[in-house]
Amino acid sequence: SASAASGGFTIVTSERAVKAVTGFSRFEFQLPSQAEIEFDVAEEAEFDESIVGESNLREFLLSRAKVLASKGILSKEFQEQLEQHLLHVQNKRMLTRCQTPSGLTEANLQEMTRDTSGMLPQNFVSLVQKLFSARSVIIEVQRKIVQTRARETKVYENQARLRQNIQSMEKVRDCGTLLTRYLEDLNKDEDDLQKARVMIEADEEDVAKMNAEKTQMELQVETLAKKLYDEMESGTSAS
Repeated sequence: SASAASGGFTIVTSERAVKAVTGFSRFEFQLPSQAEIEFDVAEEAEFDESIVGESNLREFLLSRAKVLASKGILSKEFQEQLEQHLLHVQNKRMLTRCQTPSGLTEANLQEMTRDTSGMLPQNFVSLVQKLFSARSVIIEVQRKIVQTRARETKVYENQARLRQNIQSMEKVRDCGTLLTRYLEDLNKDEDDLQKARVMIEADEEDVAKMNAEKTQMELQVETLAKKLYDEMESGTSAS
């Protein structure tokens, strides 16, 4: 609503007006006795409202802007300008986050891939996607290492049990067959341990290599994000 601080309302109906001053108009009608008439008087008010912040602007565009546009109060051109400004702010925020790529989340990636404004070049978005893919592969290999170590621990526990059984049979007669089986199981466990050690060593080497590649990609994302941010700040379009 328009308060006095905003200038109040202005009567815009001039038909039948015989006197008009600021905030007041007098209308004249000549009516027969006992007659009634309805007459609409239009008032309007102009006032300024500041919309500060990305979330407030987004909320305005998603709700009140549509109502104002449907009533012809908000022009389509100005609405599009506001939408472009919101995209500009969103992308600047995203580029700021990308300057610290190690802190990027899946939610950030989803927001970035939803952008259809063209403000963020596809090669930049693809680079960030590649970084997240590298992260996923590293996590998967690390999970594999944890699983292999868990199996390794179980083998050690089984070996300890077998050794105890073998020691307990030293004073037992006629246990050759059972002892042979225990020894075979012990040898099999040693083979499994050797395979596990080889797998862990290979996977750890892969993780080290992939981490180095990931660090290089993070540097590329950071450098390009800074470049795009500076171009956006200066008003130039990124190639």
